[in-house]
Amino acid sequence: MKSRELSVVVQGRIEKNLTRKCLKSIRKYLSDAEIILSSWEGSDLADIQELYDIIVLNKDPKASIFDDKDNKPNNLNRILV
Repeated sequence: MKSRELSVVVQGRIEKNLTRKCLKSIRKYLSDAEIILSSWEGSDLADIQELYDIIVLNKDPKASIFDDKDNKPNNLNRILV
């Protein structure tokens, strides 16, 4: 399969260095693949705009707490969006 036949979806919160590194790696190894970046409205996209092809910015549904004892969040709502 040729990289031009692929679409890669990167989903989640924008972490300046990590997101940039991830997108650059995709460009390096799958140079002709379409990169779709899905994150949250209000995300800072400065310095990474040239690294993706399509941006999807959603309203953040927030995480719900699934472990009351340890107050651990469940990101399933975010993954579903």
